[in-house]
Amino acid sequence: MRIRTKCGGCMLLILLLIMSTYTWASPVNPWLENSTNTSGVNQIEDEEQRRALSTLAGLGLISNESAFAVTANEPIKRSEAAELLYAMSGETDAGYADMAKDYDDVGGNAEAVGYVITKKVMLPYSDGSFRSDETLVYNDAVRAVVELMGYRPYALAEGGDETAYYKVGNRYDLIRGLKCQENADTISKIDFVVCMYHLLSADVLKQDRLGEEKVYRIGGSLLEEYFNIMQNKGIVEATAYGSIDGQPERGLEAIYIDGKEYSMKSISAQKQYEFSQLLGYRVLYYYRENELIYLWQDDSISKSIRLTADEIIGLQDNQIEAESDNGKSKKYGIDQLANVIRNGRYTGRKIHTFTYETLLPQTGYVTIIDQDCNGKYDIVIVEDYQNFLVEEVNAQSYRMRNMLNGQVVSWKDGVDQPPLIAKGGQVTSLSSIQAWQAVGLMVSDDGKLLQVRIPDVTSVSGVVTQMSEDEVMIDGAPYKLTFDYGENVEDAAYLSKNIEVGMSGSFILNIEGKVIAVQENTSASHKKTGYLIEAAMGNGFDSDTLQVLIMSQEGELLTLKSNAKLIFNGQKDYPAAAAYQQITVDGKAKQQLVRYRTNGNGVLVMLASSYDPYAEENAGEEPDEDRPQLQSYKTSRIFNTAESKFECTDRSVDPSYREFYIDKDTIVFTIPSTYSGVASAEKQFGVSRMSVFMGESSYTIEGYDIDETYTCPYVVAVVSPGTNISANNDPIGVIRSVTQSINQAGNTTVGFELLYNGAQTLFVCSDTVQAYTWTYSSSDAKIELDVSKHFHKGDVVRIALDENGEIGAIAKHLPKTPDGVMTVPPAAFTSSHGAYNELTFGEVEERNGVNLGVRVIDGNTQPKLIFRLTSATIYVYNVASDQLFIGDVGDIYAKEHYPGDNEASYIMLRAQNNTVYEAVVYNYNQ
Repeated sequence: MRIRTKCGGCMLLILLLIMSTYTWASPVNPWLENSTNTSGVNQIEDEEQRRALSTLAGLGLISNESAFAVTANEPIKRSEAAELLYAMSGETDAGYADMAKDYDDVGGNAEAVGYVITKKVMLPYSDGSFRSDETLVYNDAVRAVVELMGYRPYALAEGGDETAYYKVGNRYDLIRGLKCQENADTISKIDFVVCMYHLLSADVLKQDRLGEEKVYRIGGSLLEEYFNIMQNKGIVEATAYGSIDGQPERGLEAIYIDGKEYSMKSISAQKQYEFSQLLGYRVLYYYRENELIYLWQDDSISKSIRLTADEIIGLQDNQIEAESDNGKSKKYGIDQLANVIRNGRYTGRKIHTFTYETLLPQTGYVTIIDQDCNGKYDIVIVEDYQNFLVEEVNAQSYRMRNMLNGQVVSWKDGVDQPPLIAKGGQVTSLSSIQAWQAVGLMVSDDGKLLQVRIPDVTSVSGVVTQMSEDEVMIDGAPYKLTFDYGENVEDAAYLSKNIEVGMSGSFILNIEGKVIAVQENTSASHKKTGYLIEAAMGNGFDSDTLQVLIMSQEGELLTLKSNAKLIFNGQKDYPAAAAYQQITVDGKAKQQLVRYRTNGNGVLVMLASSYDPYAEENAGEEPDEDRPQLQSYKTSRIFNTAESKFECTDRSVDPSYREFYIDKDTIVFTIPSTYSGVASAEKQFGVSRMSVFMGESSYTIEGYDIDETYTCPYVVAVVSPGTNISANNDPIGVIRSVTQSINQAGNTTVGFELLYNGAQTLFVCSDTVQAYTWTYSSSDAKIELDVSKHFHKGDVVRIALDENGEIGAIAKHLPKTPDGVMTVPPAAFTSSHGAYNELTFGEVEERNGVNLGVRVIDGNTQPKLIFRLTSATIYVYNVASDQLFIGDVGDIYAKEHYPGDNEASYIMLRAQNNTVYEAVVYNYNQ
């Protein structure tokens, strides 16, 4: 019979723990403090508990540390303890699941439960149950720990009862951190994790044989014996982004600790990023041969301080003087032999050879590290960031342009080591950088771009209520100005050089939260690409102005008007009348791709026409870089679906551009074969993505700005009216029924009764209707469908209407099985066809009012995303009862309340920035 006590040995254990408490110094490295991927962990206040949880997660022993942290103080269940004990054992035998078949209530942890039962780490109940959902009691936890570490023979020698297990666990320091919850014999999840953390470095008991006799000896640590992982302390000497002693920086997936290089290939990109920021720090690290597994900043015998540029007052006599919290300055002594690293590079110079101006940053930080706590700082790391106000960014060619001074930074994919791009402590990619962001560039003294930091807050809108020489009050909140505020602003017609009280606008913030620029009227634009349709000179008082009709890259038809002068093809103060002559022939516009920019009042201030490098008039000319470069003439090409490539057999075309590629980011301007005039422009011109192209079909197209990888970011394609599913704000529709109808030509055709734009509407197909779906692969290619066979009730579609209001094209977004029955769950996909058309599909896990937590179905990864349904149109399909109707959030069933198979709703969402515009809800058992 198993006896449970109400915390039998807890008081003795608590006394022992108090006597042996170890205090961990909190890390000061800001990259780890700010890392949002540990937001759940940071809910735990105790530093030892945080470190324990993060270390076990970093070693792969806990799979979801953030989720675990949310319930860290709840009592640990027997199944949860079994799962962690199984992970700590290092065993991976799937056969353990069979050993649990004879026990009830095993749940989803059969393999773990089978292990603890087979190895007698945890005991089942005498009635044949394991009781997975019951809480683990203290005495059972002590027994489990002793068994896990192999000390059963010693416990049996002491009598084998609960007291014996407690004595052995306490004697060999195996139950450190294990304690009862208040007024209970249960143990919290986090205290059990702390105990497991200490076991990593505890010694296991090993069994040997001496002849026929069993003998026991104390072996190595659990990590060494069960995982072949070693633990050590050392100093990070070099990473991908610099070194402390002049040796070359490591590759992207390597780190150098105490004279030895370790690979980080098995570590996530986020952790690689965090670890690379620990250059110069002492660390506690875990490794297997030459492979780094995990590391922690170790402040047990060192300390570090990070100072902002604003806090630093001066540098003199090997001392850095900085402001302190009490309003007085404080001096930090730098060892005269200290290593000085500036922007990732070992300078080779001693601290006394620098001045305040030559060493310390104007925007950035200085970290000083005392590696042996002797009062002198041995390492000085300077991060000096350049303010860079992004005007445009090209993710295909890895290129950014500075709005203020025209500076361009770029790198070659696969050739140059890419810079580390981060926001809020999270590693990210170039696609996260947007126009109007004031990013910080860390550039080494040898000219290498090492890091790009995106501000946590990129701008603030409001009114200037007060100001001084270096600070403004915006709606009552203080903001400092950058040291270089106002420089080169005259070259950016849409920015305000001077700030005045009462000014209203968008104030752009740099990585320090300082104002670097002001967009006085937020209607001003950065440079955009569009398609020129019409051009004319003004009338009357406006006769010296240029007016243009442009289809923007967002798919909007814009009428823009200039002043008497503008920037044209890079030339300032260019007469509007002269620009008109350049872009027209006999009074008609040369329809072409252009780039343009407006100021805060919506006035056209810059226009750049297409540049044809092969035209005679351009021979020997170096074009302005703003001009779209026509590198593939309008000619017929075959679209190769498999390679997302256009192929041309016309020998007159430059061999370099007979073939070029497009991808999901390519913007496709669709134009008519015959232009019918301004009244028809909105129907004849549009913007789409690569999904507009049918596989192995021929198209008349032009390609612009093709990069060195032969990828084309802008395509102009001739597409018939009514056949283009646009990438703009097109709504989705849900098929209610498929009918036979008569179209305007008098022919029998297919009709679709749709739930569309919040109403039930009948649409009729034209005689030339195109029907297709997408593969949802990397090429995002089309598959042609039969409009009369392949569309069924409940399908989600988009349509394009021709001049007669009939369906010229219909695209199905949610595939079904051939017999028209929805798969359960429906076919996995997520697809994006434009900024406002991100279609996401998944299972609803949580619902809190209008907020949804959706587990996205997307290949092998299934991230959970949060969406908001404040003003969304919601269509509901109850599959079992075959009911399709316009519903509300009350028709959505979340898995947290409906956990059975297919009880929860599946949902398709059309959303932008997590705000949902339309949703289609699929309920299978409602």
